[in-house]
Amino acid sequence: MVLRYCEIDRAKPAGAIILLGSPLMYLMLSGAALAQQSGDTPPTTPPATNTQHRIVCEHAAPPRGSHWVCDKPSRPCDCHLESNVPGQPIFGDGESPHPVAPSGPGKSASTIPLTKPRYTDRQERTAESEAGRLQSWRAMYRSFQHYLACDDAAVGEGYSNSVVRLLTTRWNQVQELHRLTIRNQAFETFVLKHIDPTAPKGELEKVEENARKRCPKGAESLCGSIQSAARQAEVAAR
Repeated sequence: MVLRYCEIDRAKPAGAIILLGSPLMYLMLSGAALAQQSGDTPPTTPPATNTQHRIVCEHAAPPRGSHWVCDKPSRPCDCHLESNVPGQPIFGDGESPHPVAPSGPGKSASTIPLTKPRYTDRQERTAESEAGRLQSWRAMYRSFQHYLACDDAAVGEGYSNSVVRLLTTRWNQVQELHRLTIRNQAFETFVLKHIDPTAPKGELEKVEENARKRCPKGAESLCGSIQSAARQAEVAAR
């Protein structure tokens, strides 16, 4: 009997239960085994899986006839507009001009000018508040994408101020402008349009000088267009 007590004292608790052979403990262990077999054990938490969270980007509805293109895997929300018709500039509705029937014998068909899509009062207020305060070509391009339809009156004047300011005081950013105009030719048309007679003569002369003397390599075509637009604006302002 003493030998049995020593064996219990040195053994693990589970071993002690088996040696003692307590009927009550036996019933408890048997009940637990039956519960496991019947599926009464509490549910276990499933292991976590590596799920990818969907990224939602906020972009305004594109002008009719165009669509957003998001082709940068590392920056999924850095998108740009492209026309539904390859080679067609994105202006107004973004659709190809519709032919008009000739009005008389021997007269060729003309085209209907593209009209701008409708915009809300809220969009116009936002465009007006930012158009004259844009500090980079990236910001200008984003505003062009979102508020092109509002480009008129006070909004258009604000864009002109920002364009001329960037071309005079921040000419070192012209490489960024060049990259954006390669991506979207309509943006180049937008920028050139806003080199206009509303700018002071001295600023137009500075734009022309920058384009003539400080043109970066590879952007000669863009610089020539900027120089020509500034010269035309000077003439129109006289």
